[in-house]
Amino acid sequence: STTPVTDVTASGAVTGTSSTGGLLGRGQADVINASVSGSVNGTSGGYVGGLVGQYNPSQAATIVNVSASGDVSTSGNRVGGLVGQASSSSNNQITVSDAHASGAVNATNTGTYAYTGGLIGEFQNAGNVTDVSATGDVSAQASADGRDVGGLVGSLQHNSGSYVVANASASGDVNATDYQTGGLIGYHNAGETLRNVSATGNVSSEAEQVGGLVGYTTADITNANASGDVSSTSGNYIGGLIGQYNPSQAATIANVSASGDVSTSGNR
Repeated sequence: STTPVTDVTASGAVTGTSSTGGLLGRGQADVINASVSGSVNGTSGGYVGGLVGQYNPSQAATIVNVSASGDVSTSGNRVGGLVGQASSSSNNQITVSDAHASGAVNATNTGTYAYTGGLIGEFQNAGNVTDVSATGDVSAQASADGRDVGGLVGSLQHNSGSYVVANASASGDVNATDYQTGGLIGYHNAGETLRNVSATGNVSSEAEQVGGLVGYTTADITNANASGDVSSTSGNYIGGLIGQYNPSQAATIANVSASGDVSTSGNR
């Protein structure tokens, strides 16, 4: 349904298989003024979120003034403290504003792509992402691979190069088994700017492209800081702020800082 979900609350523990959420297992409409509390557990399969498991509107959509408090866990991928996966067609961006999650996020048996985040696991065709936060620890474990893990968003791909991430923070520790792992965002592509962003948790991985703020990004970064320790047991491209920075045009990094210890067995 495309009828907006507005002014709703829910509380209590939720257990399901895939596409499991504290409010909606699967949503396709705007979600406005919504809050949930309680743990969410997916026993098998992915798309698990504290508020919405799978969010796939067929039109431009908005998630605004929402929150989720409670731990989220699953044996699978695409897991988030608020939304497991948000995805739409390329011409219909999803905008997220004033969104917050406060529970720990834990994914096991993730497969190649963990897509695990403190707020959103996987976010495709994103518009602006503003005034957002996540405070829980994030863990994604796989017997092999398990990439794209972040304290706020695991994988964030924008609808176009004009969109921003602004006023965003994550404070939980992040632990993953594969590459593209960040204290704020694991993998970030096609956005214009990361602005007024921070991550304070420790970040650890067993692979490369690991950063205190972002594991991999192509965007400008302004007014950013990361303060947690960063470590990898077997990888290159490890940084206190950014693991790998790969813009396709002239780019800017300004007024940024990183203060944690950085260690790796690799050479970058």
